[in-house]
Amino acid sequence: MAEIKGTDIVMLRTIVREKGKKIEEELLAKLSPKAKDAYLRSMTISWLPVDIHSDIYQTAAHVLYPNKGNSAFELGLEIARQTYTGLYKIFLSIPSLQFIIKRAASLWKTYYNVGKASVENITSSALDFVVTEFPNWPLVMRDATNAHIAYLAQTAGKKGVHISRDDSNHDKWVWHISWQDT
Repeated sequence: MAEIKGTDIVMLRTIVREKGKKIEEELLAKLSPKAKDAYLRSMTISWLPVDIHSDIYQTAAHVLYPNKGNSAFELGLEIARQTYTGLYKIFLSIPSLQFIIKRAASLWKTYYNVGKASVENITSSALDFVVTEFPNWPLVMRDATNAHIAYLAQTAGKKGVHISRDDSNHDKWVWHISWQDT
């Protein structure tokens, strides 16, 4: 069974609680019993089924960003902002986006028990972030990954960043990332 660490759910819980009791009550009312239990009990070291994690993400995205076209991207962006502080801020101070994305790929197994992440086709102004061996990776999680990549590119100070995702091959999810070469 595909599982993911509860780290982002812990972060999400903080974000939701900062929005107020009414928002959290709305979220809890919309979650299934299993998702609600996972939301309330998750710790950073907990492993959650990816489908439960995805349900929590999707529901929270709709509650927090009801008028956004891609609410999962918006949620992913907010979680990325919260995540890349503290210890992660150190590795973001290195200006190479190639280094940062490679490091993100190397951390994959820390957070997922399935799939492999890598970086391919590296040039001075482009690269591909690739996830394989995870054919059932939910769309909401791929949208959140888009947001994390966008945030990392912004933090690295890259201009003219363009990210496109190729979902045509479920055996190889690919994010094509390019930026202005300076």
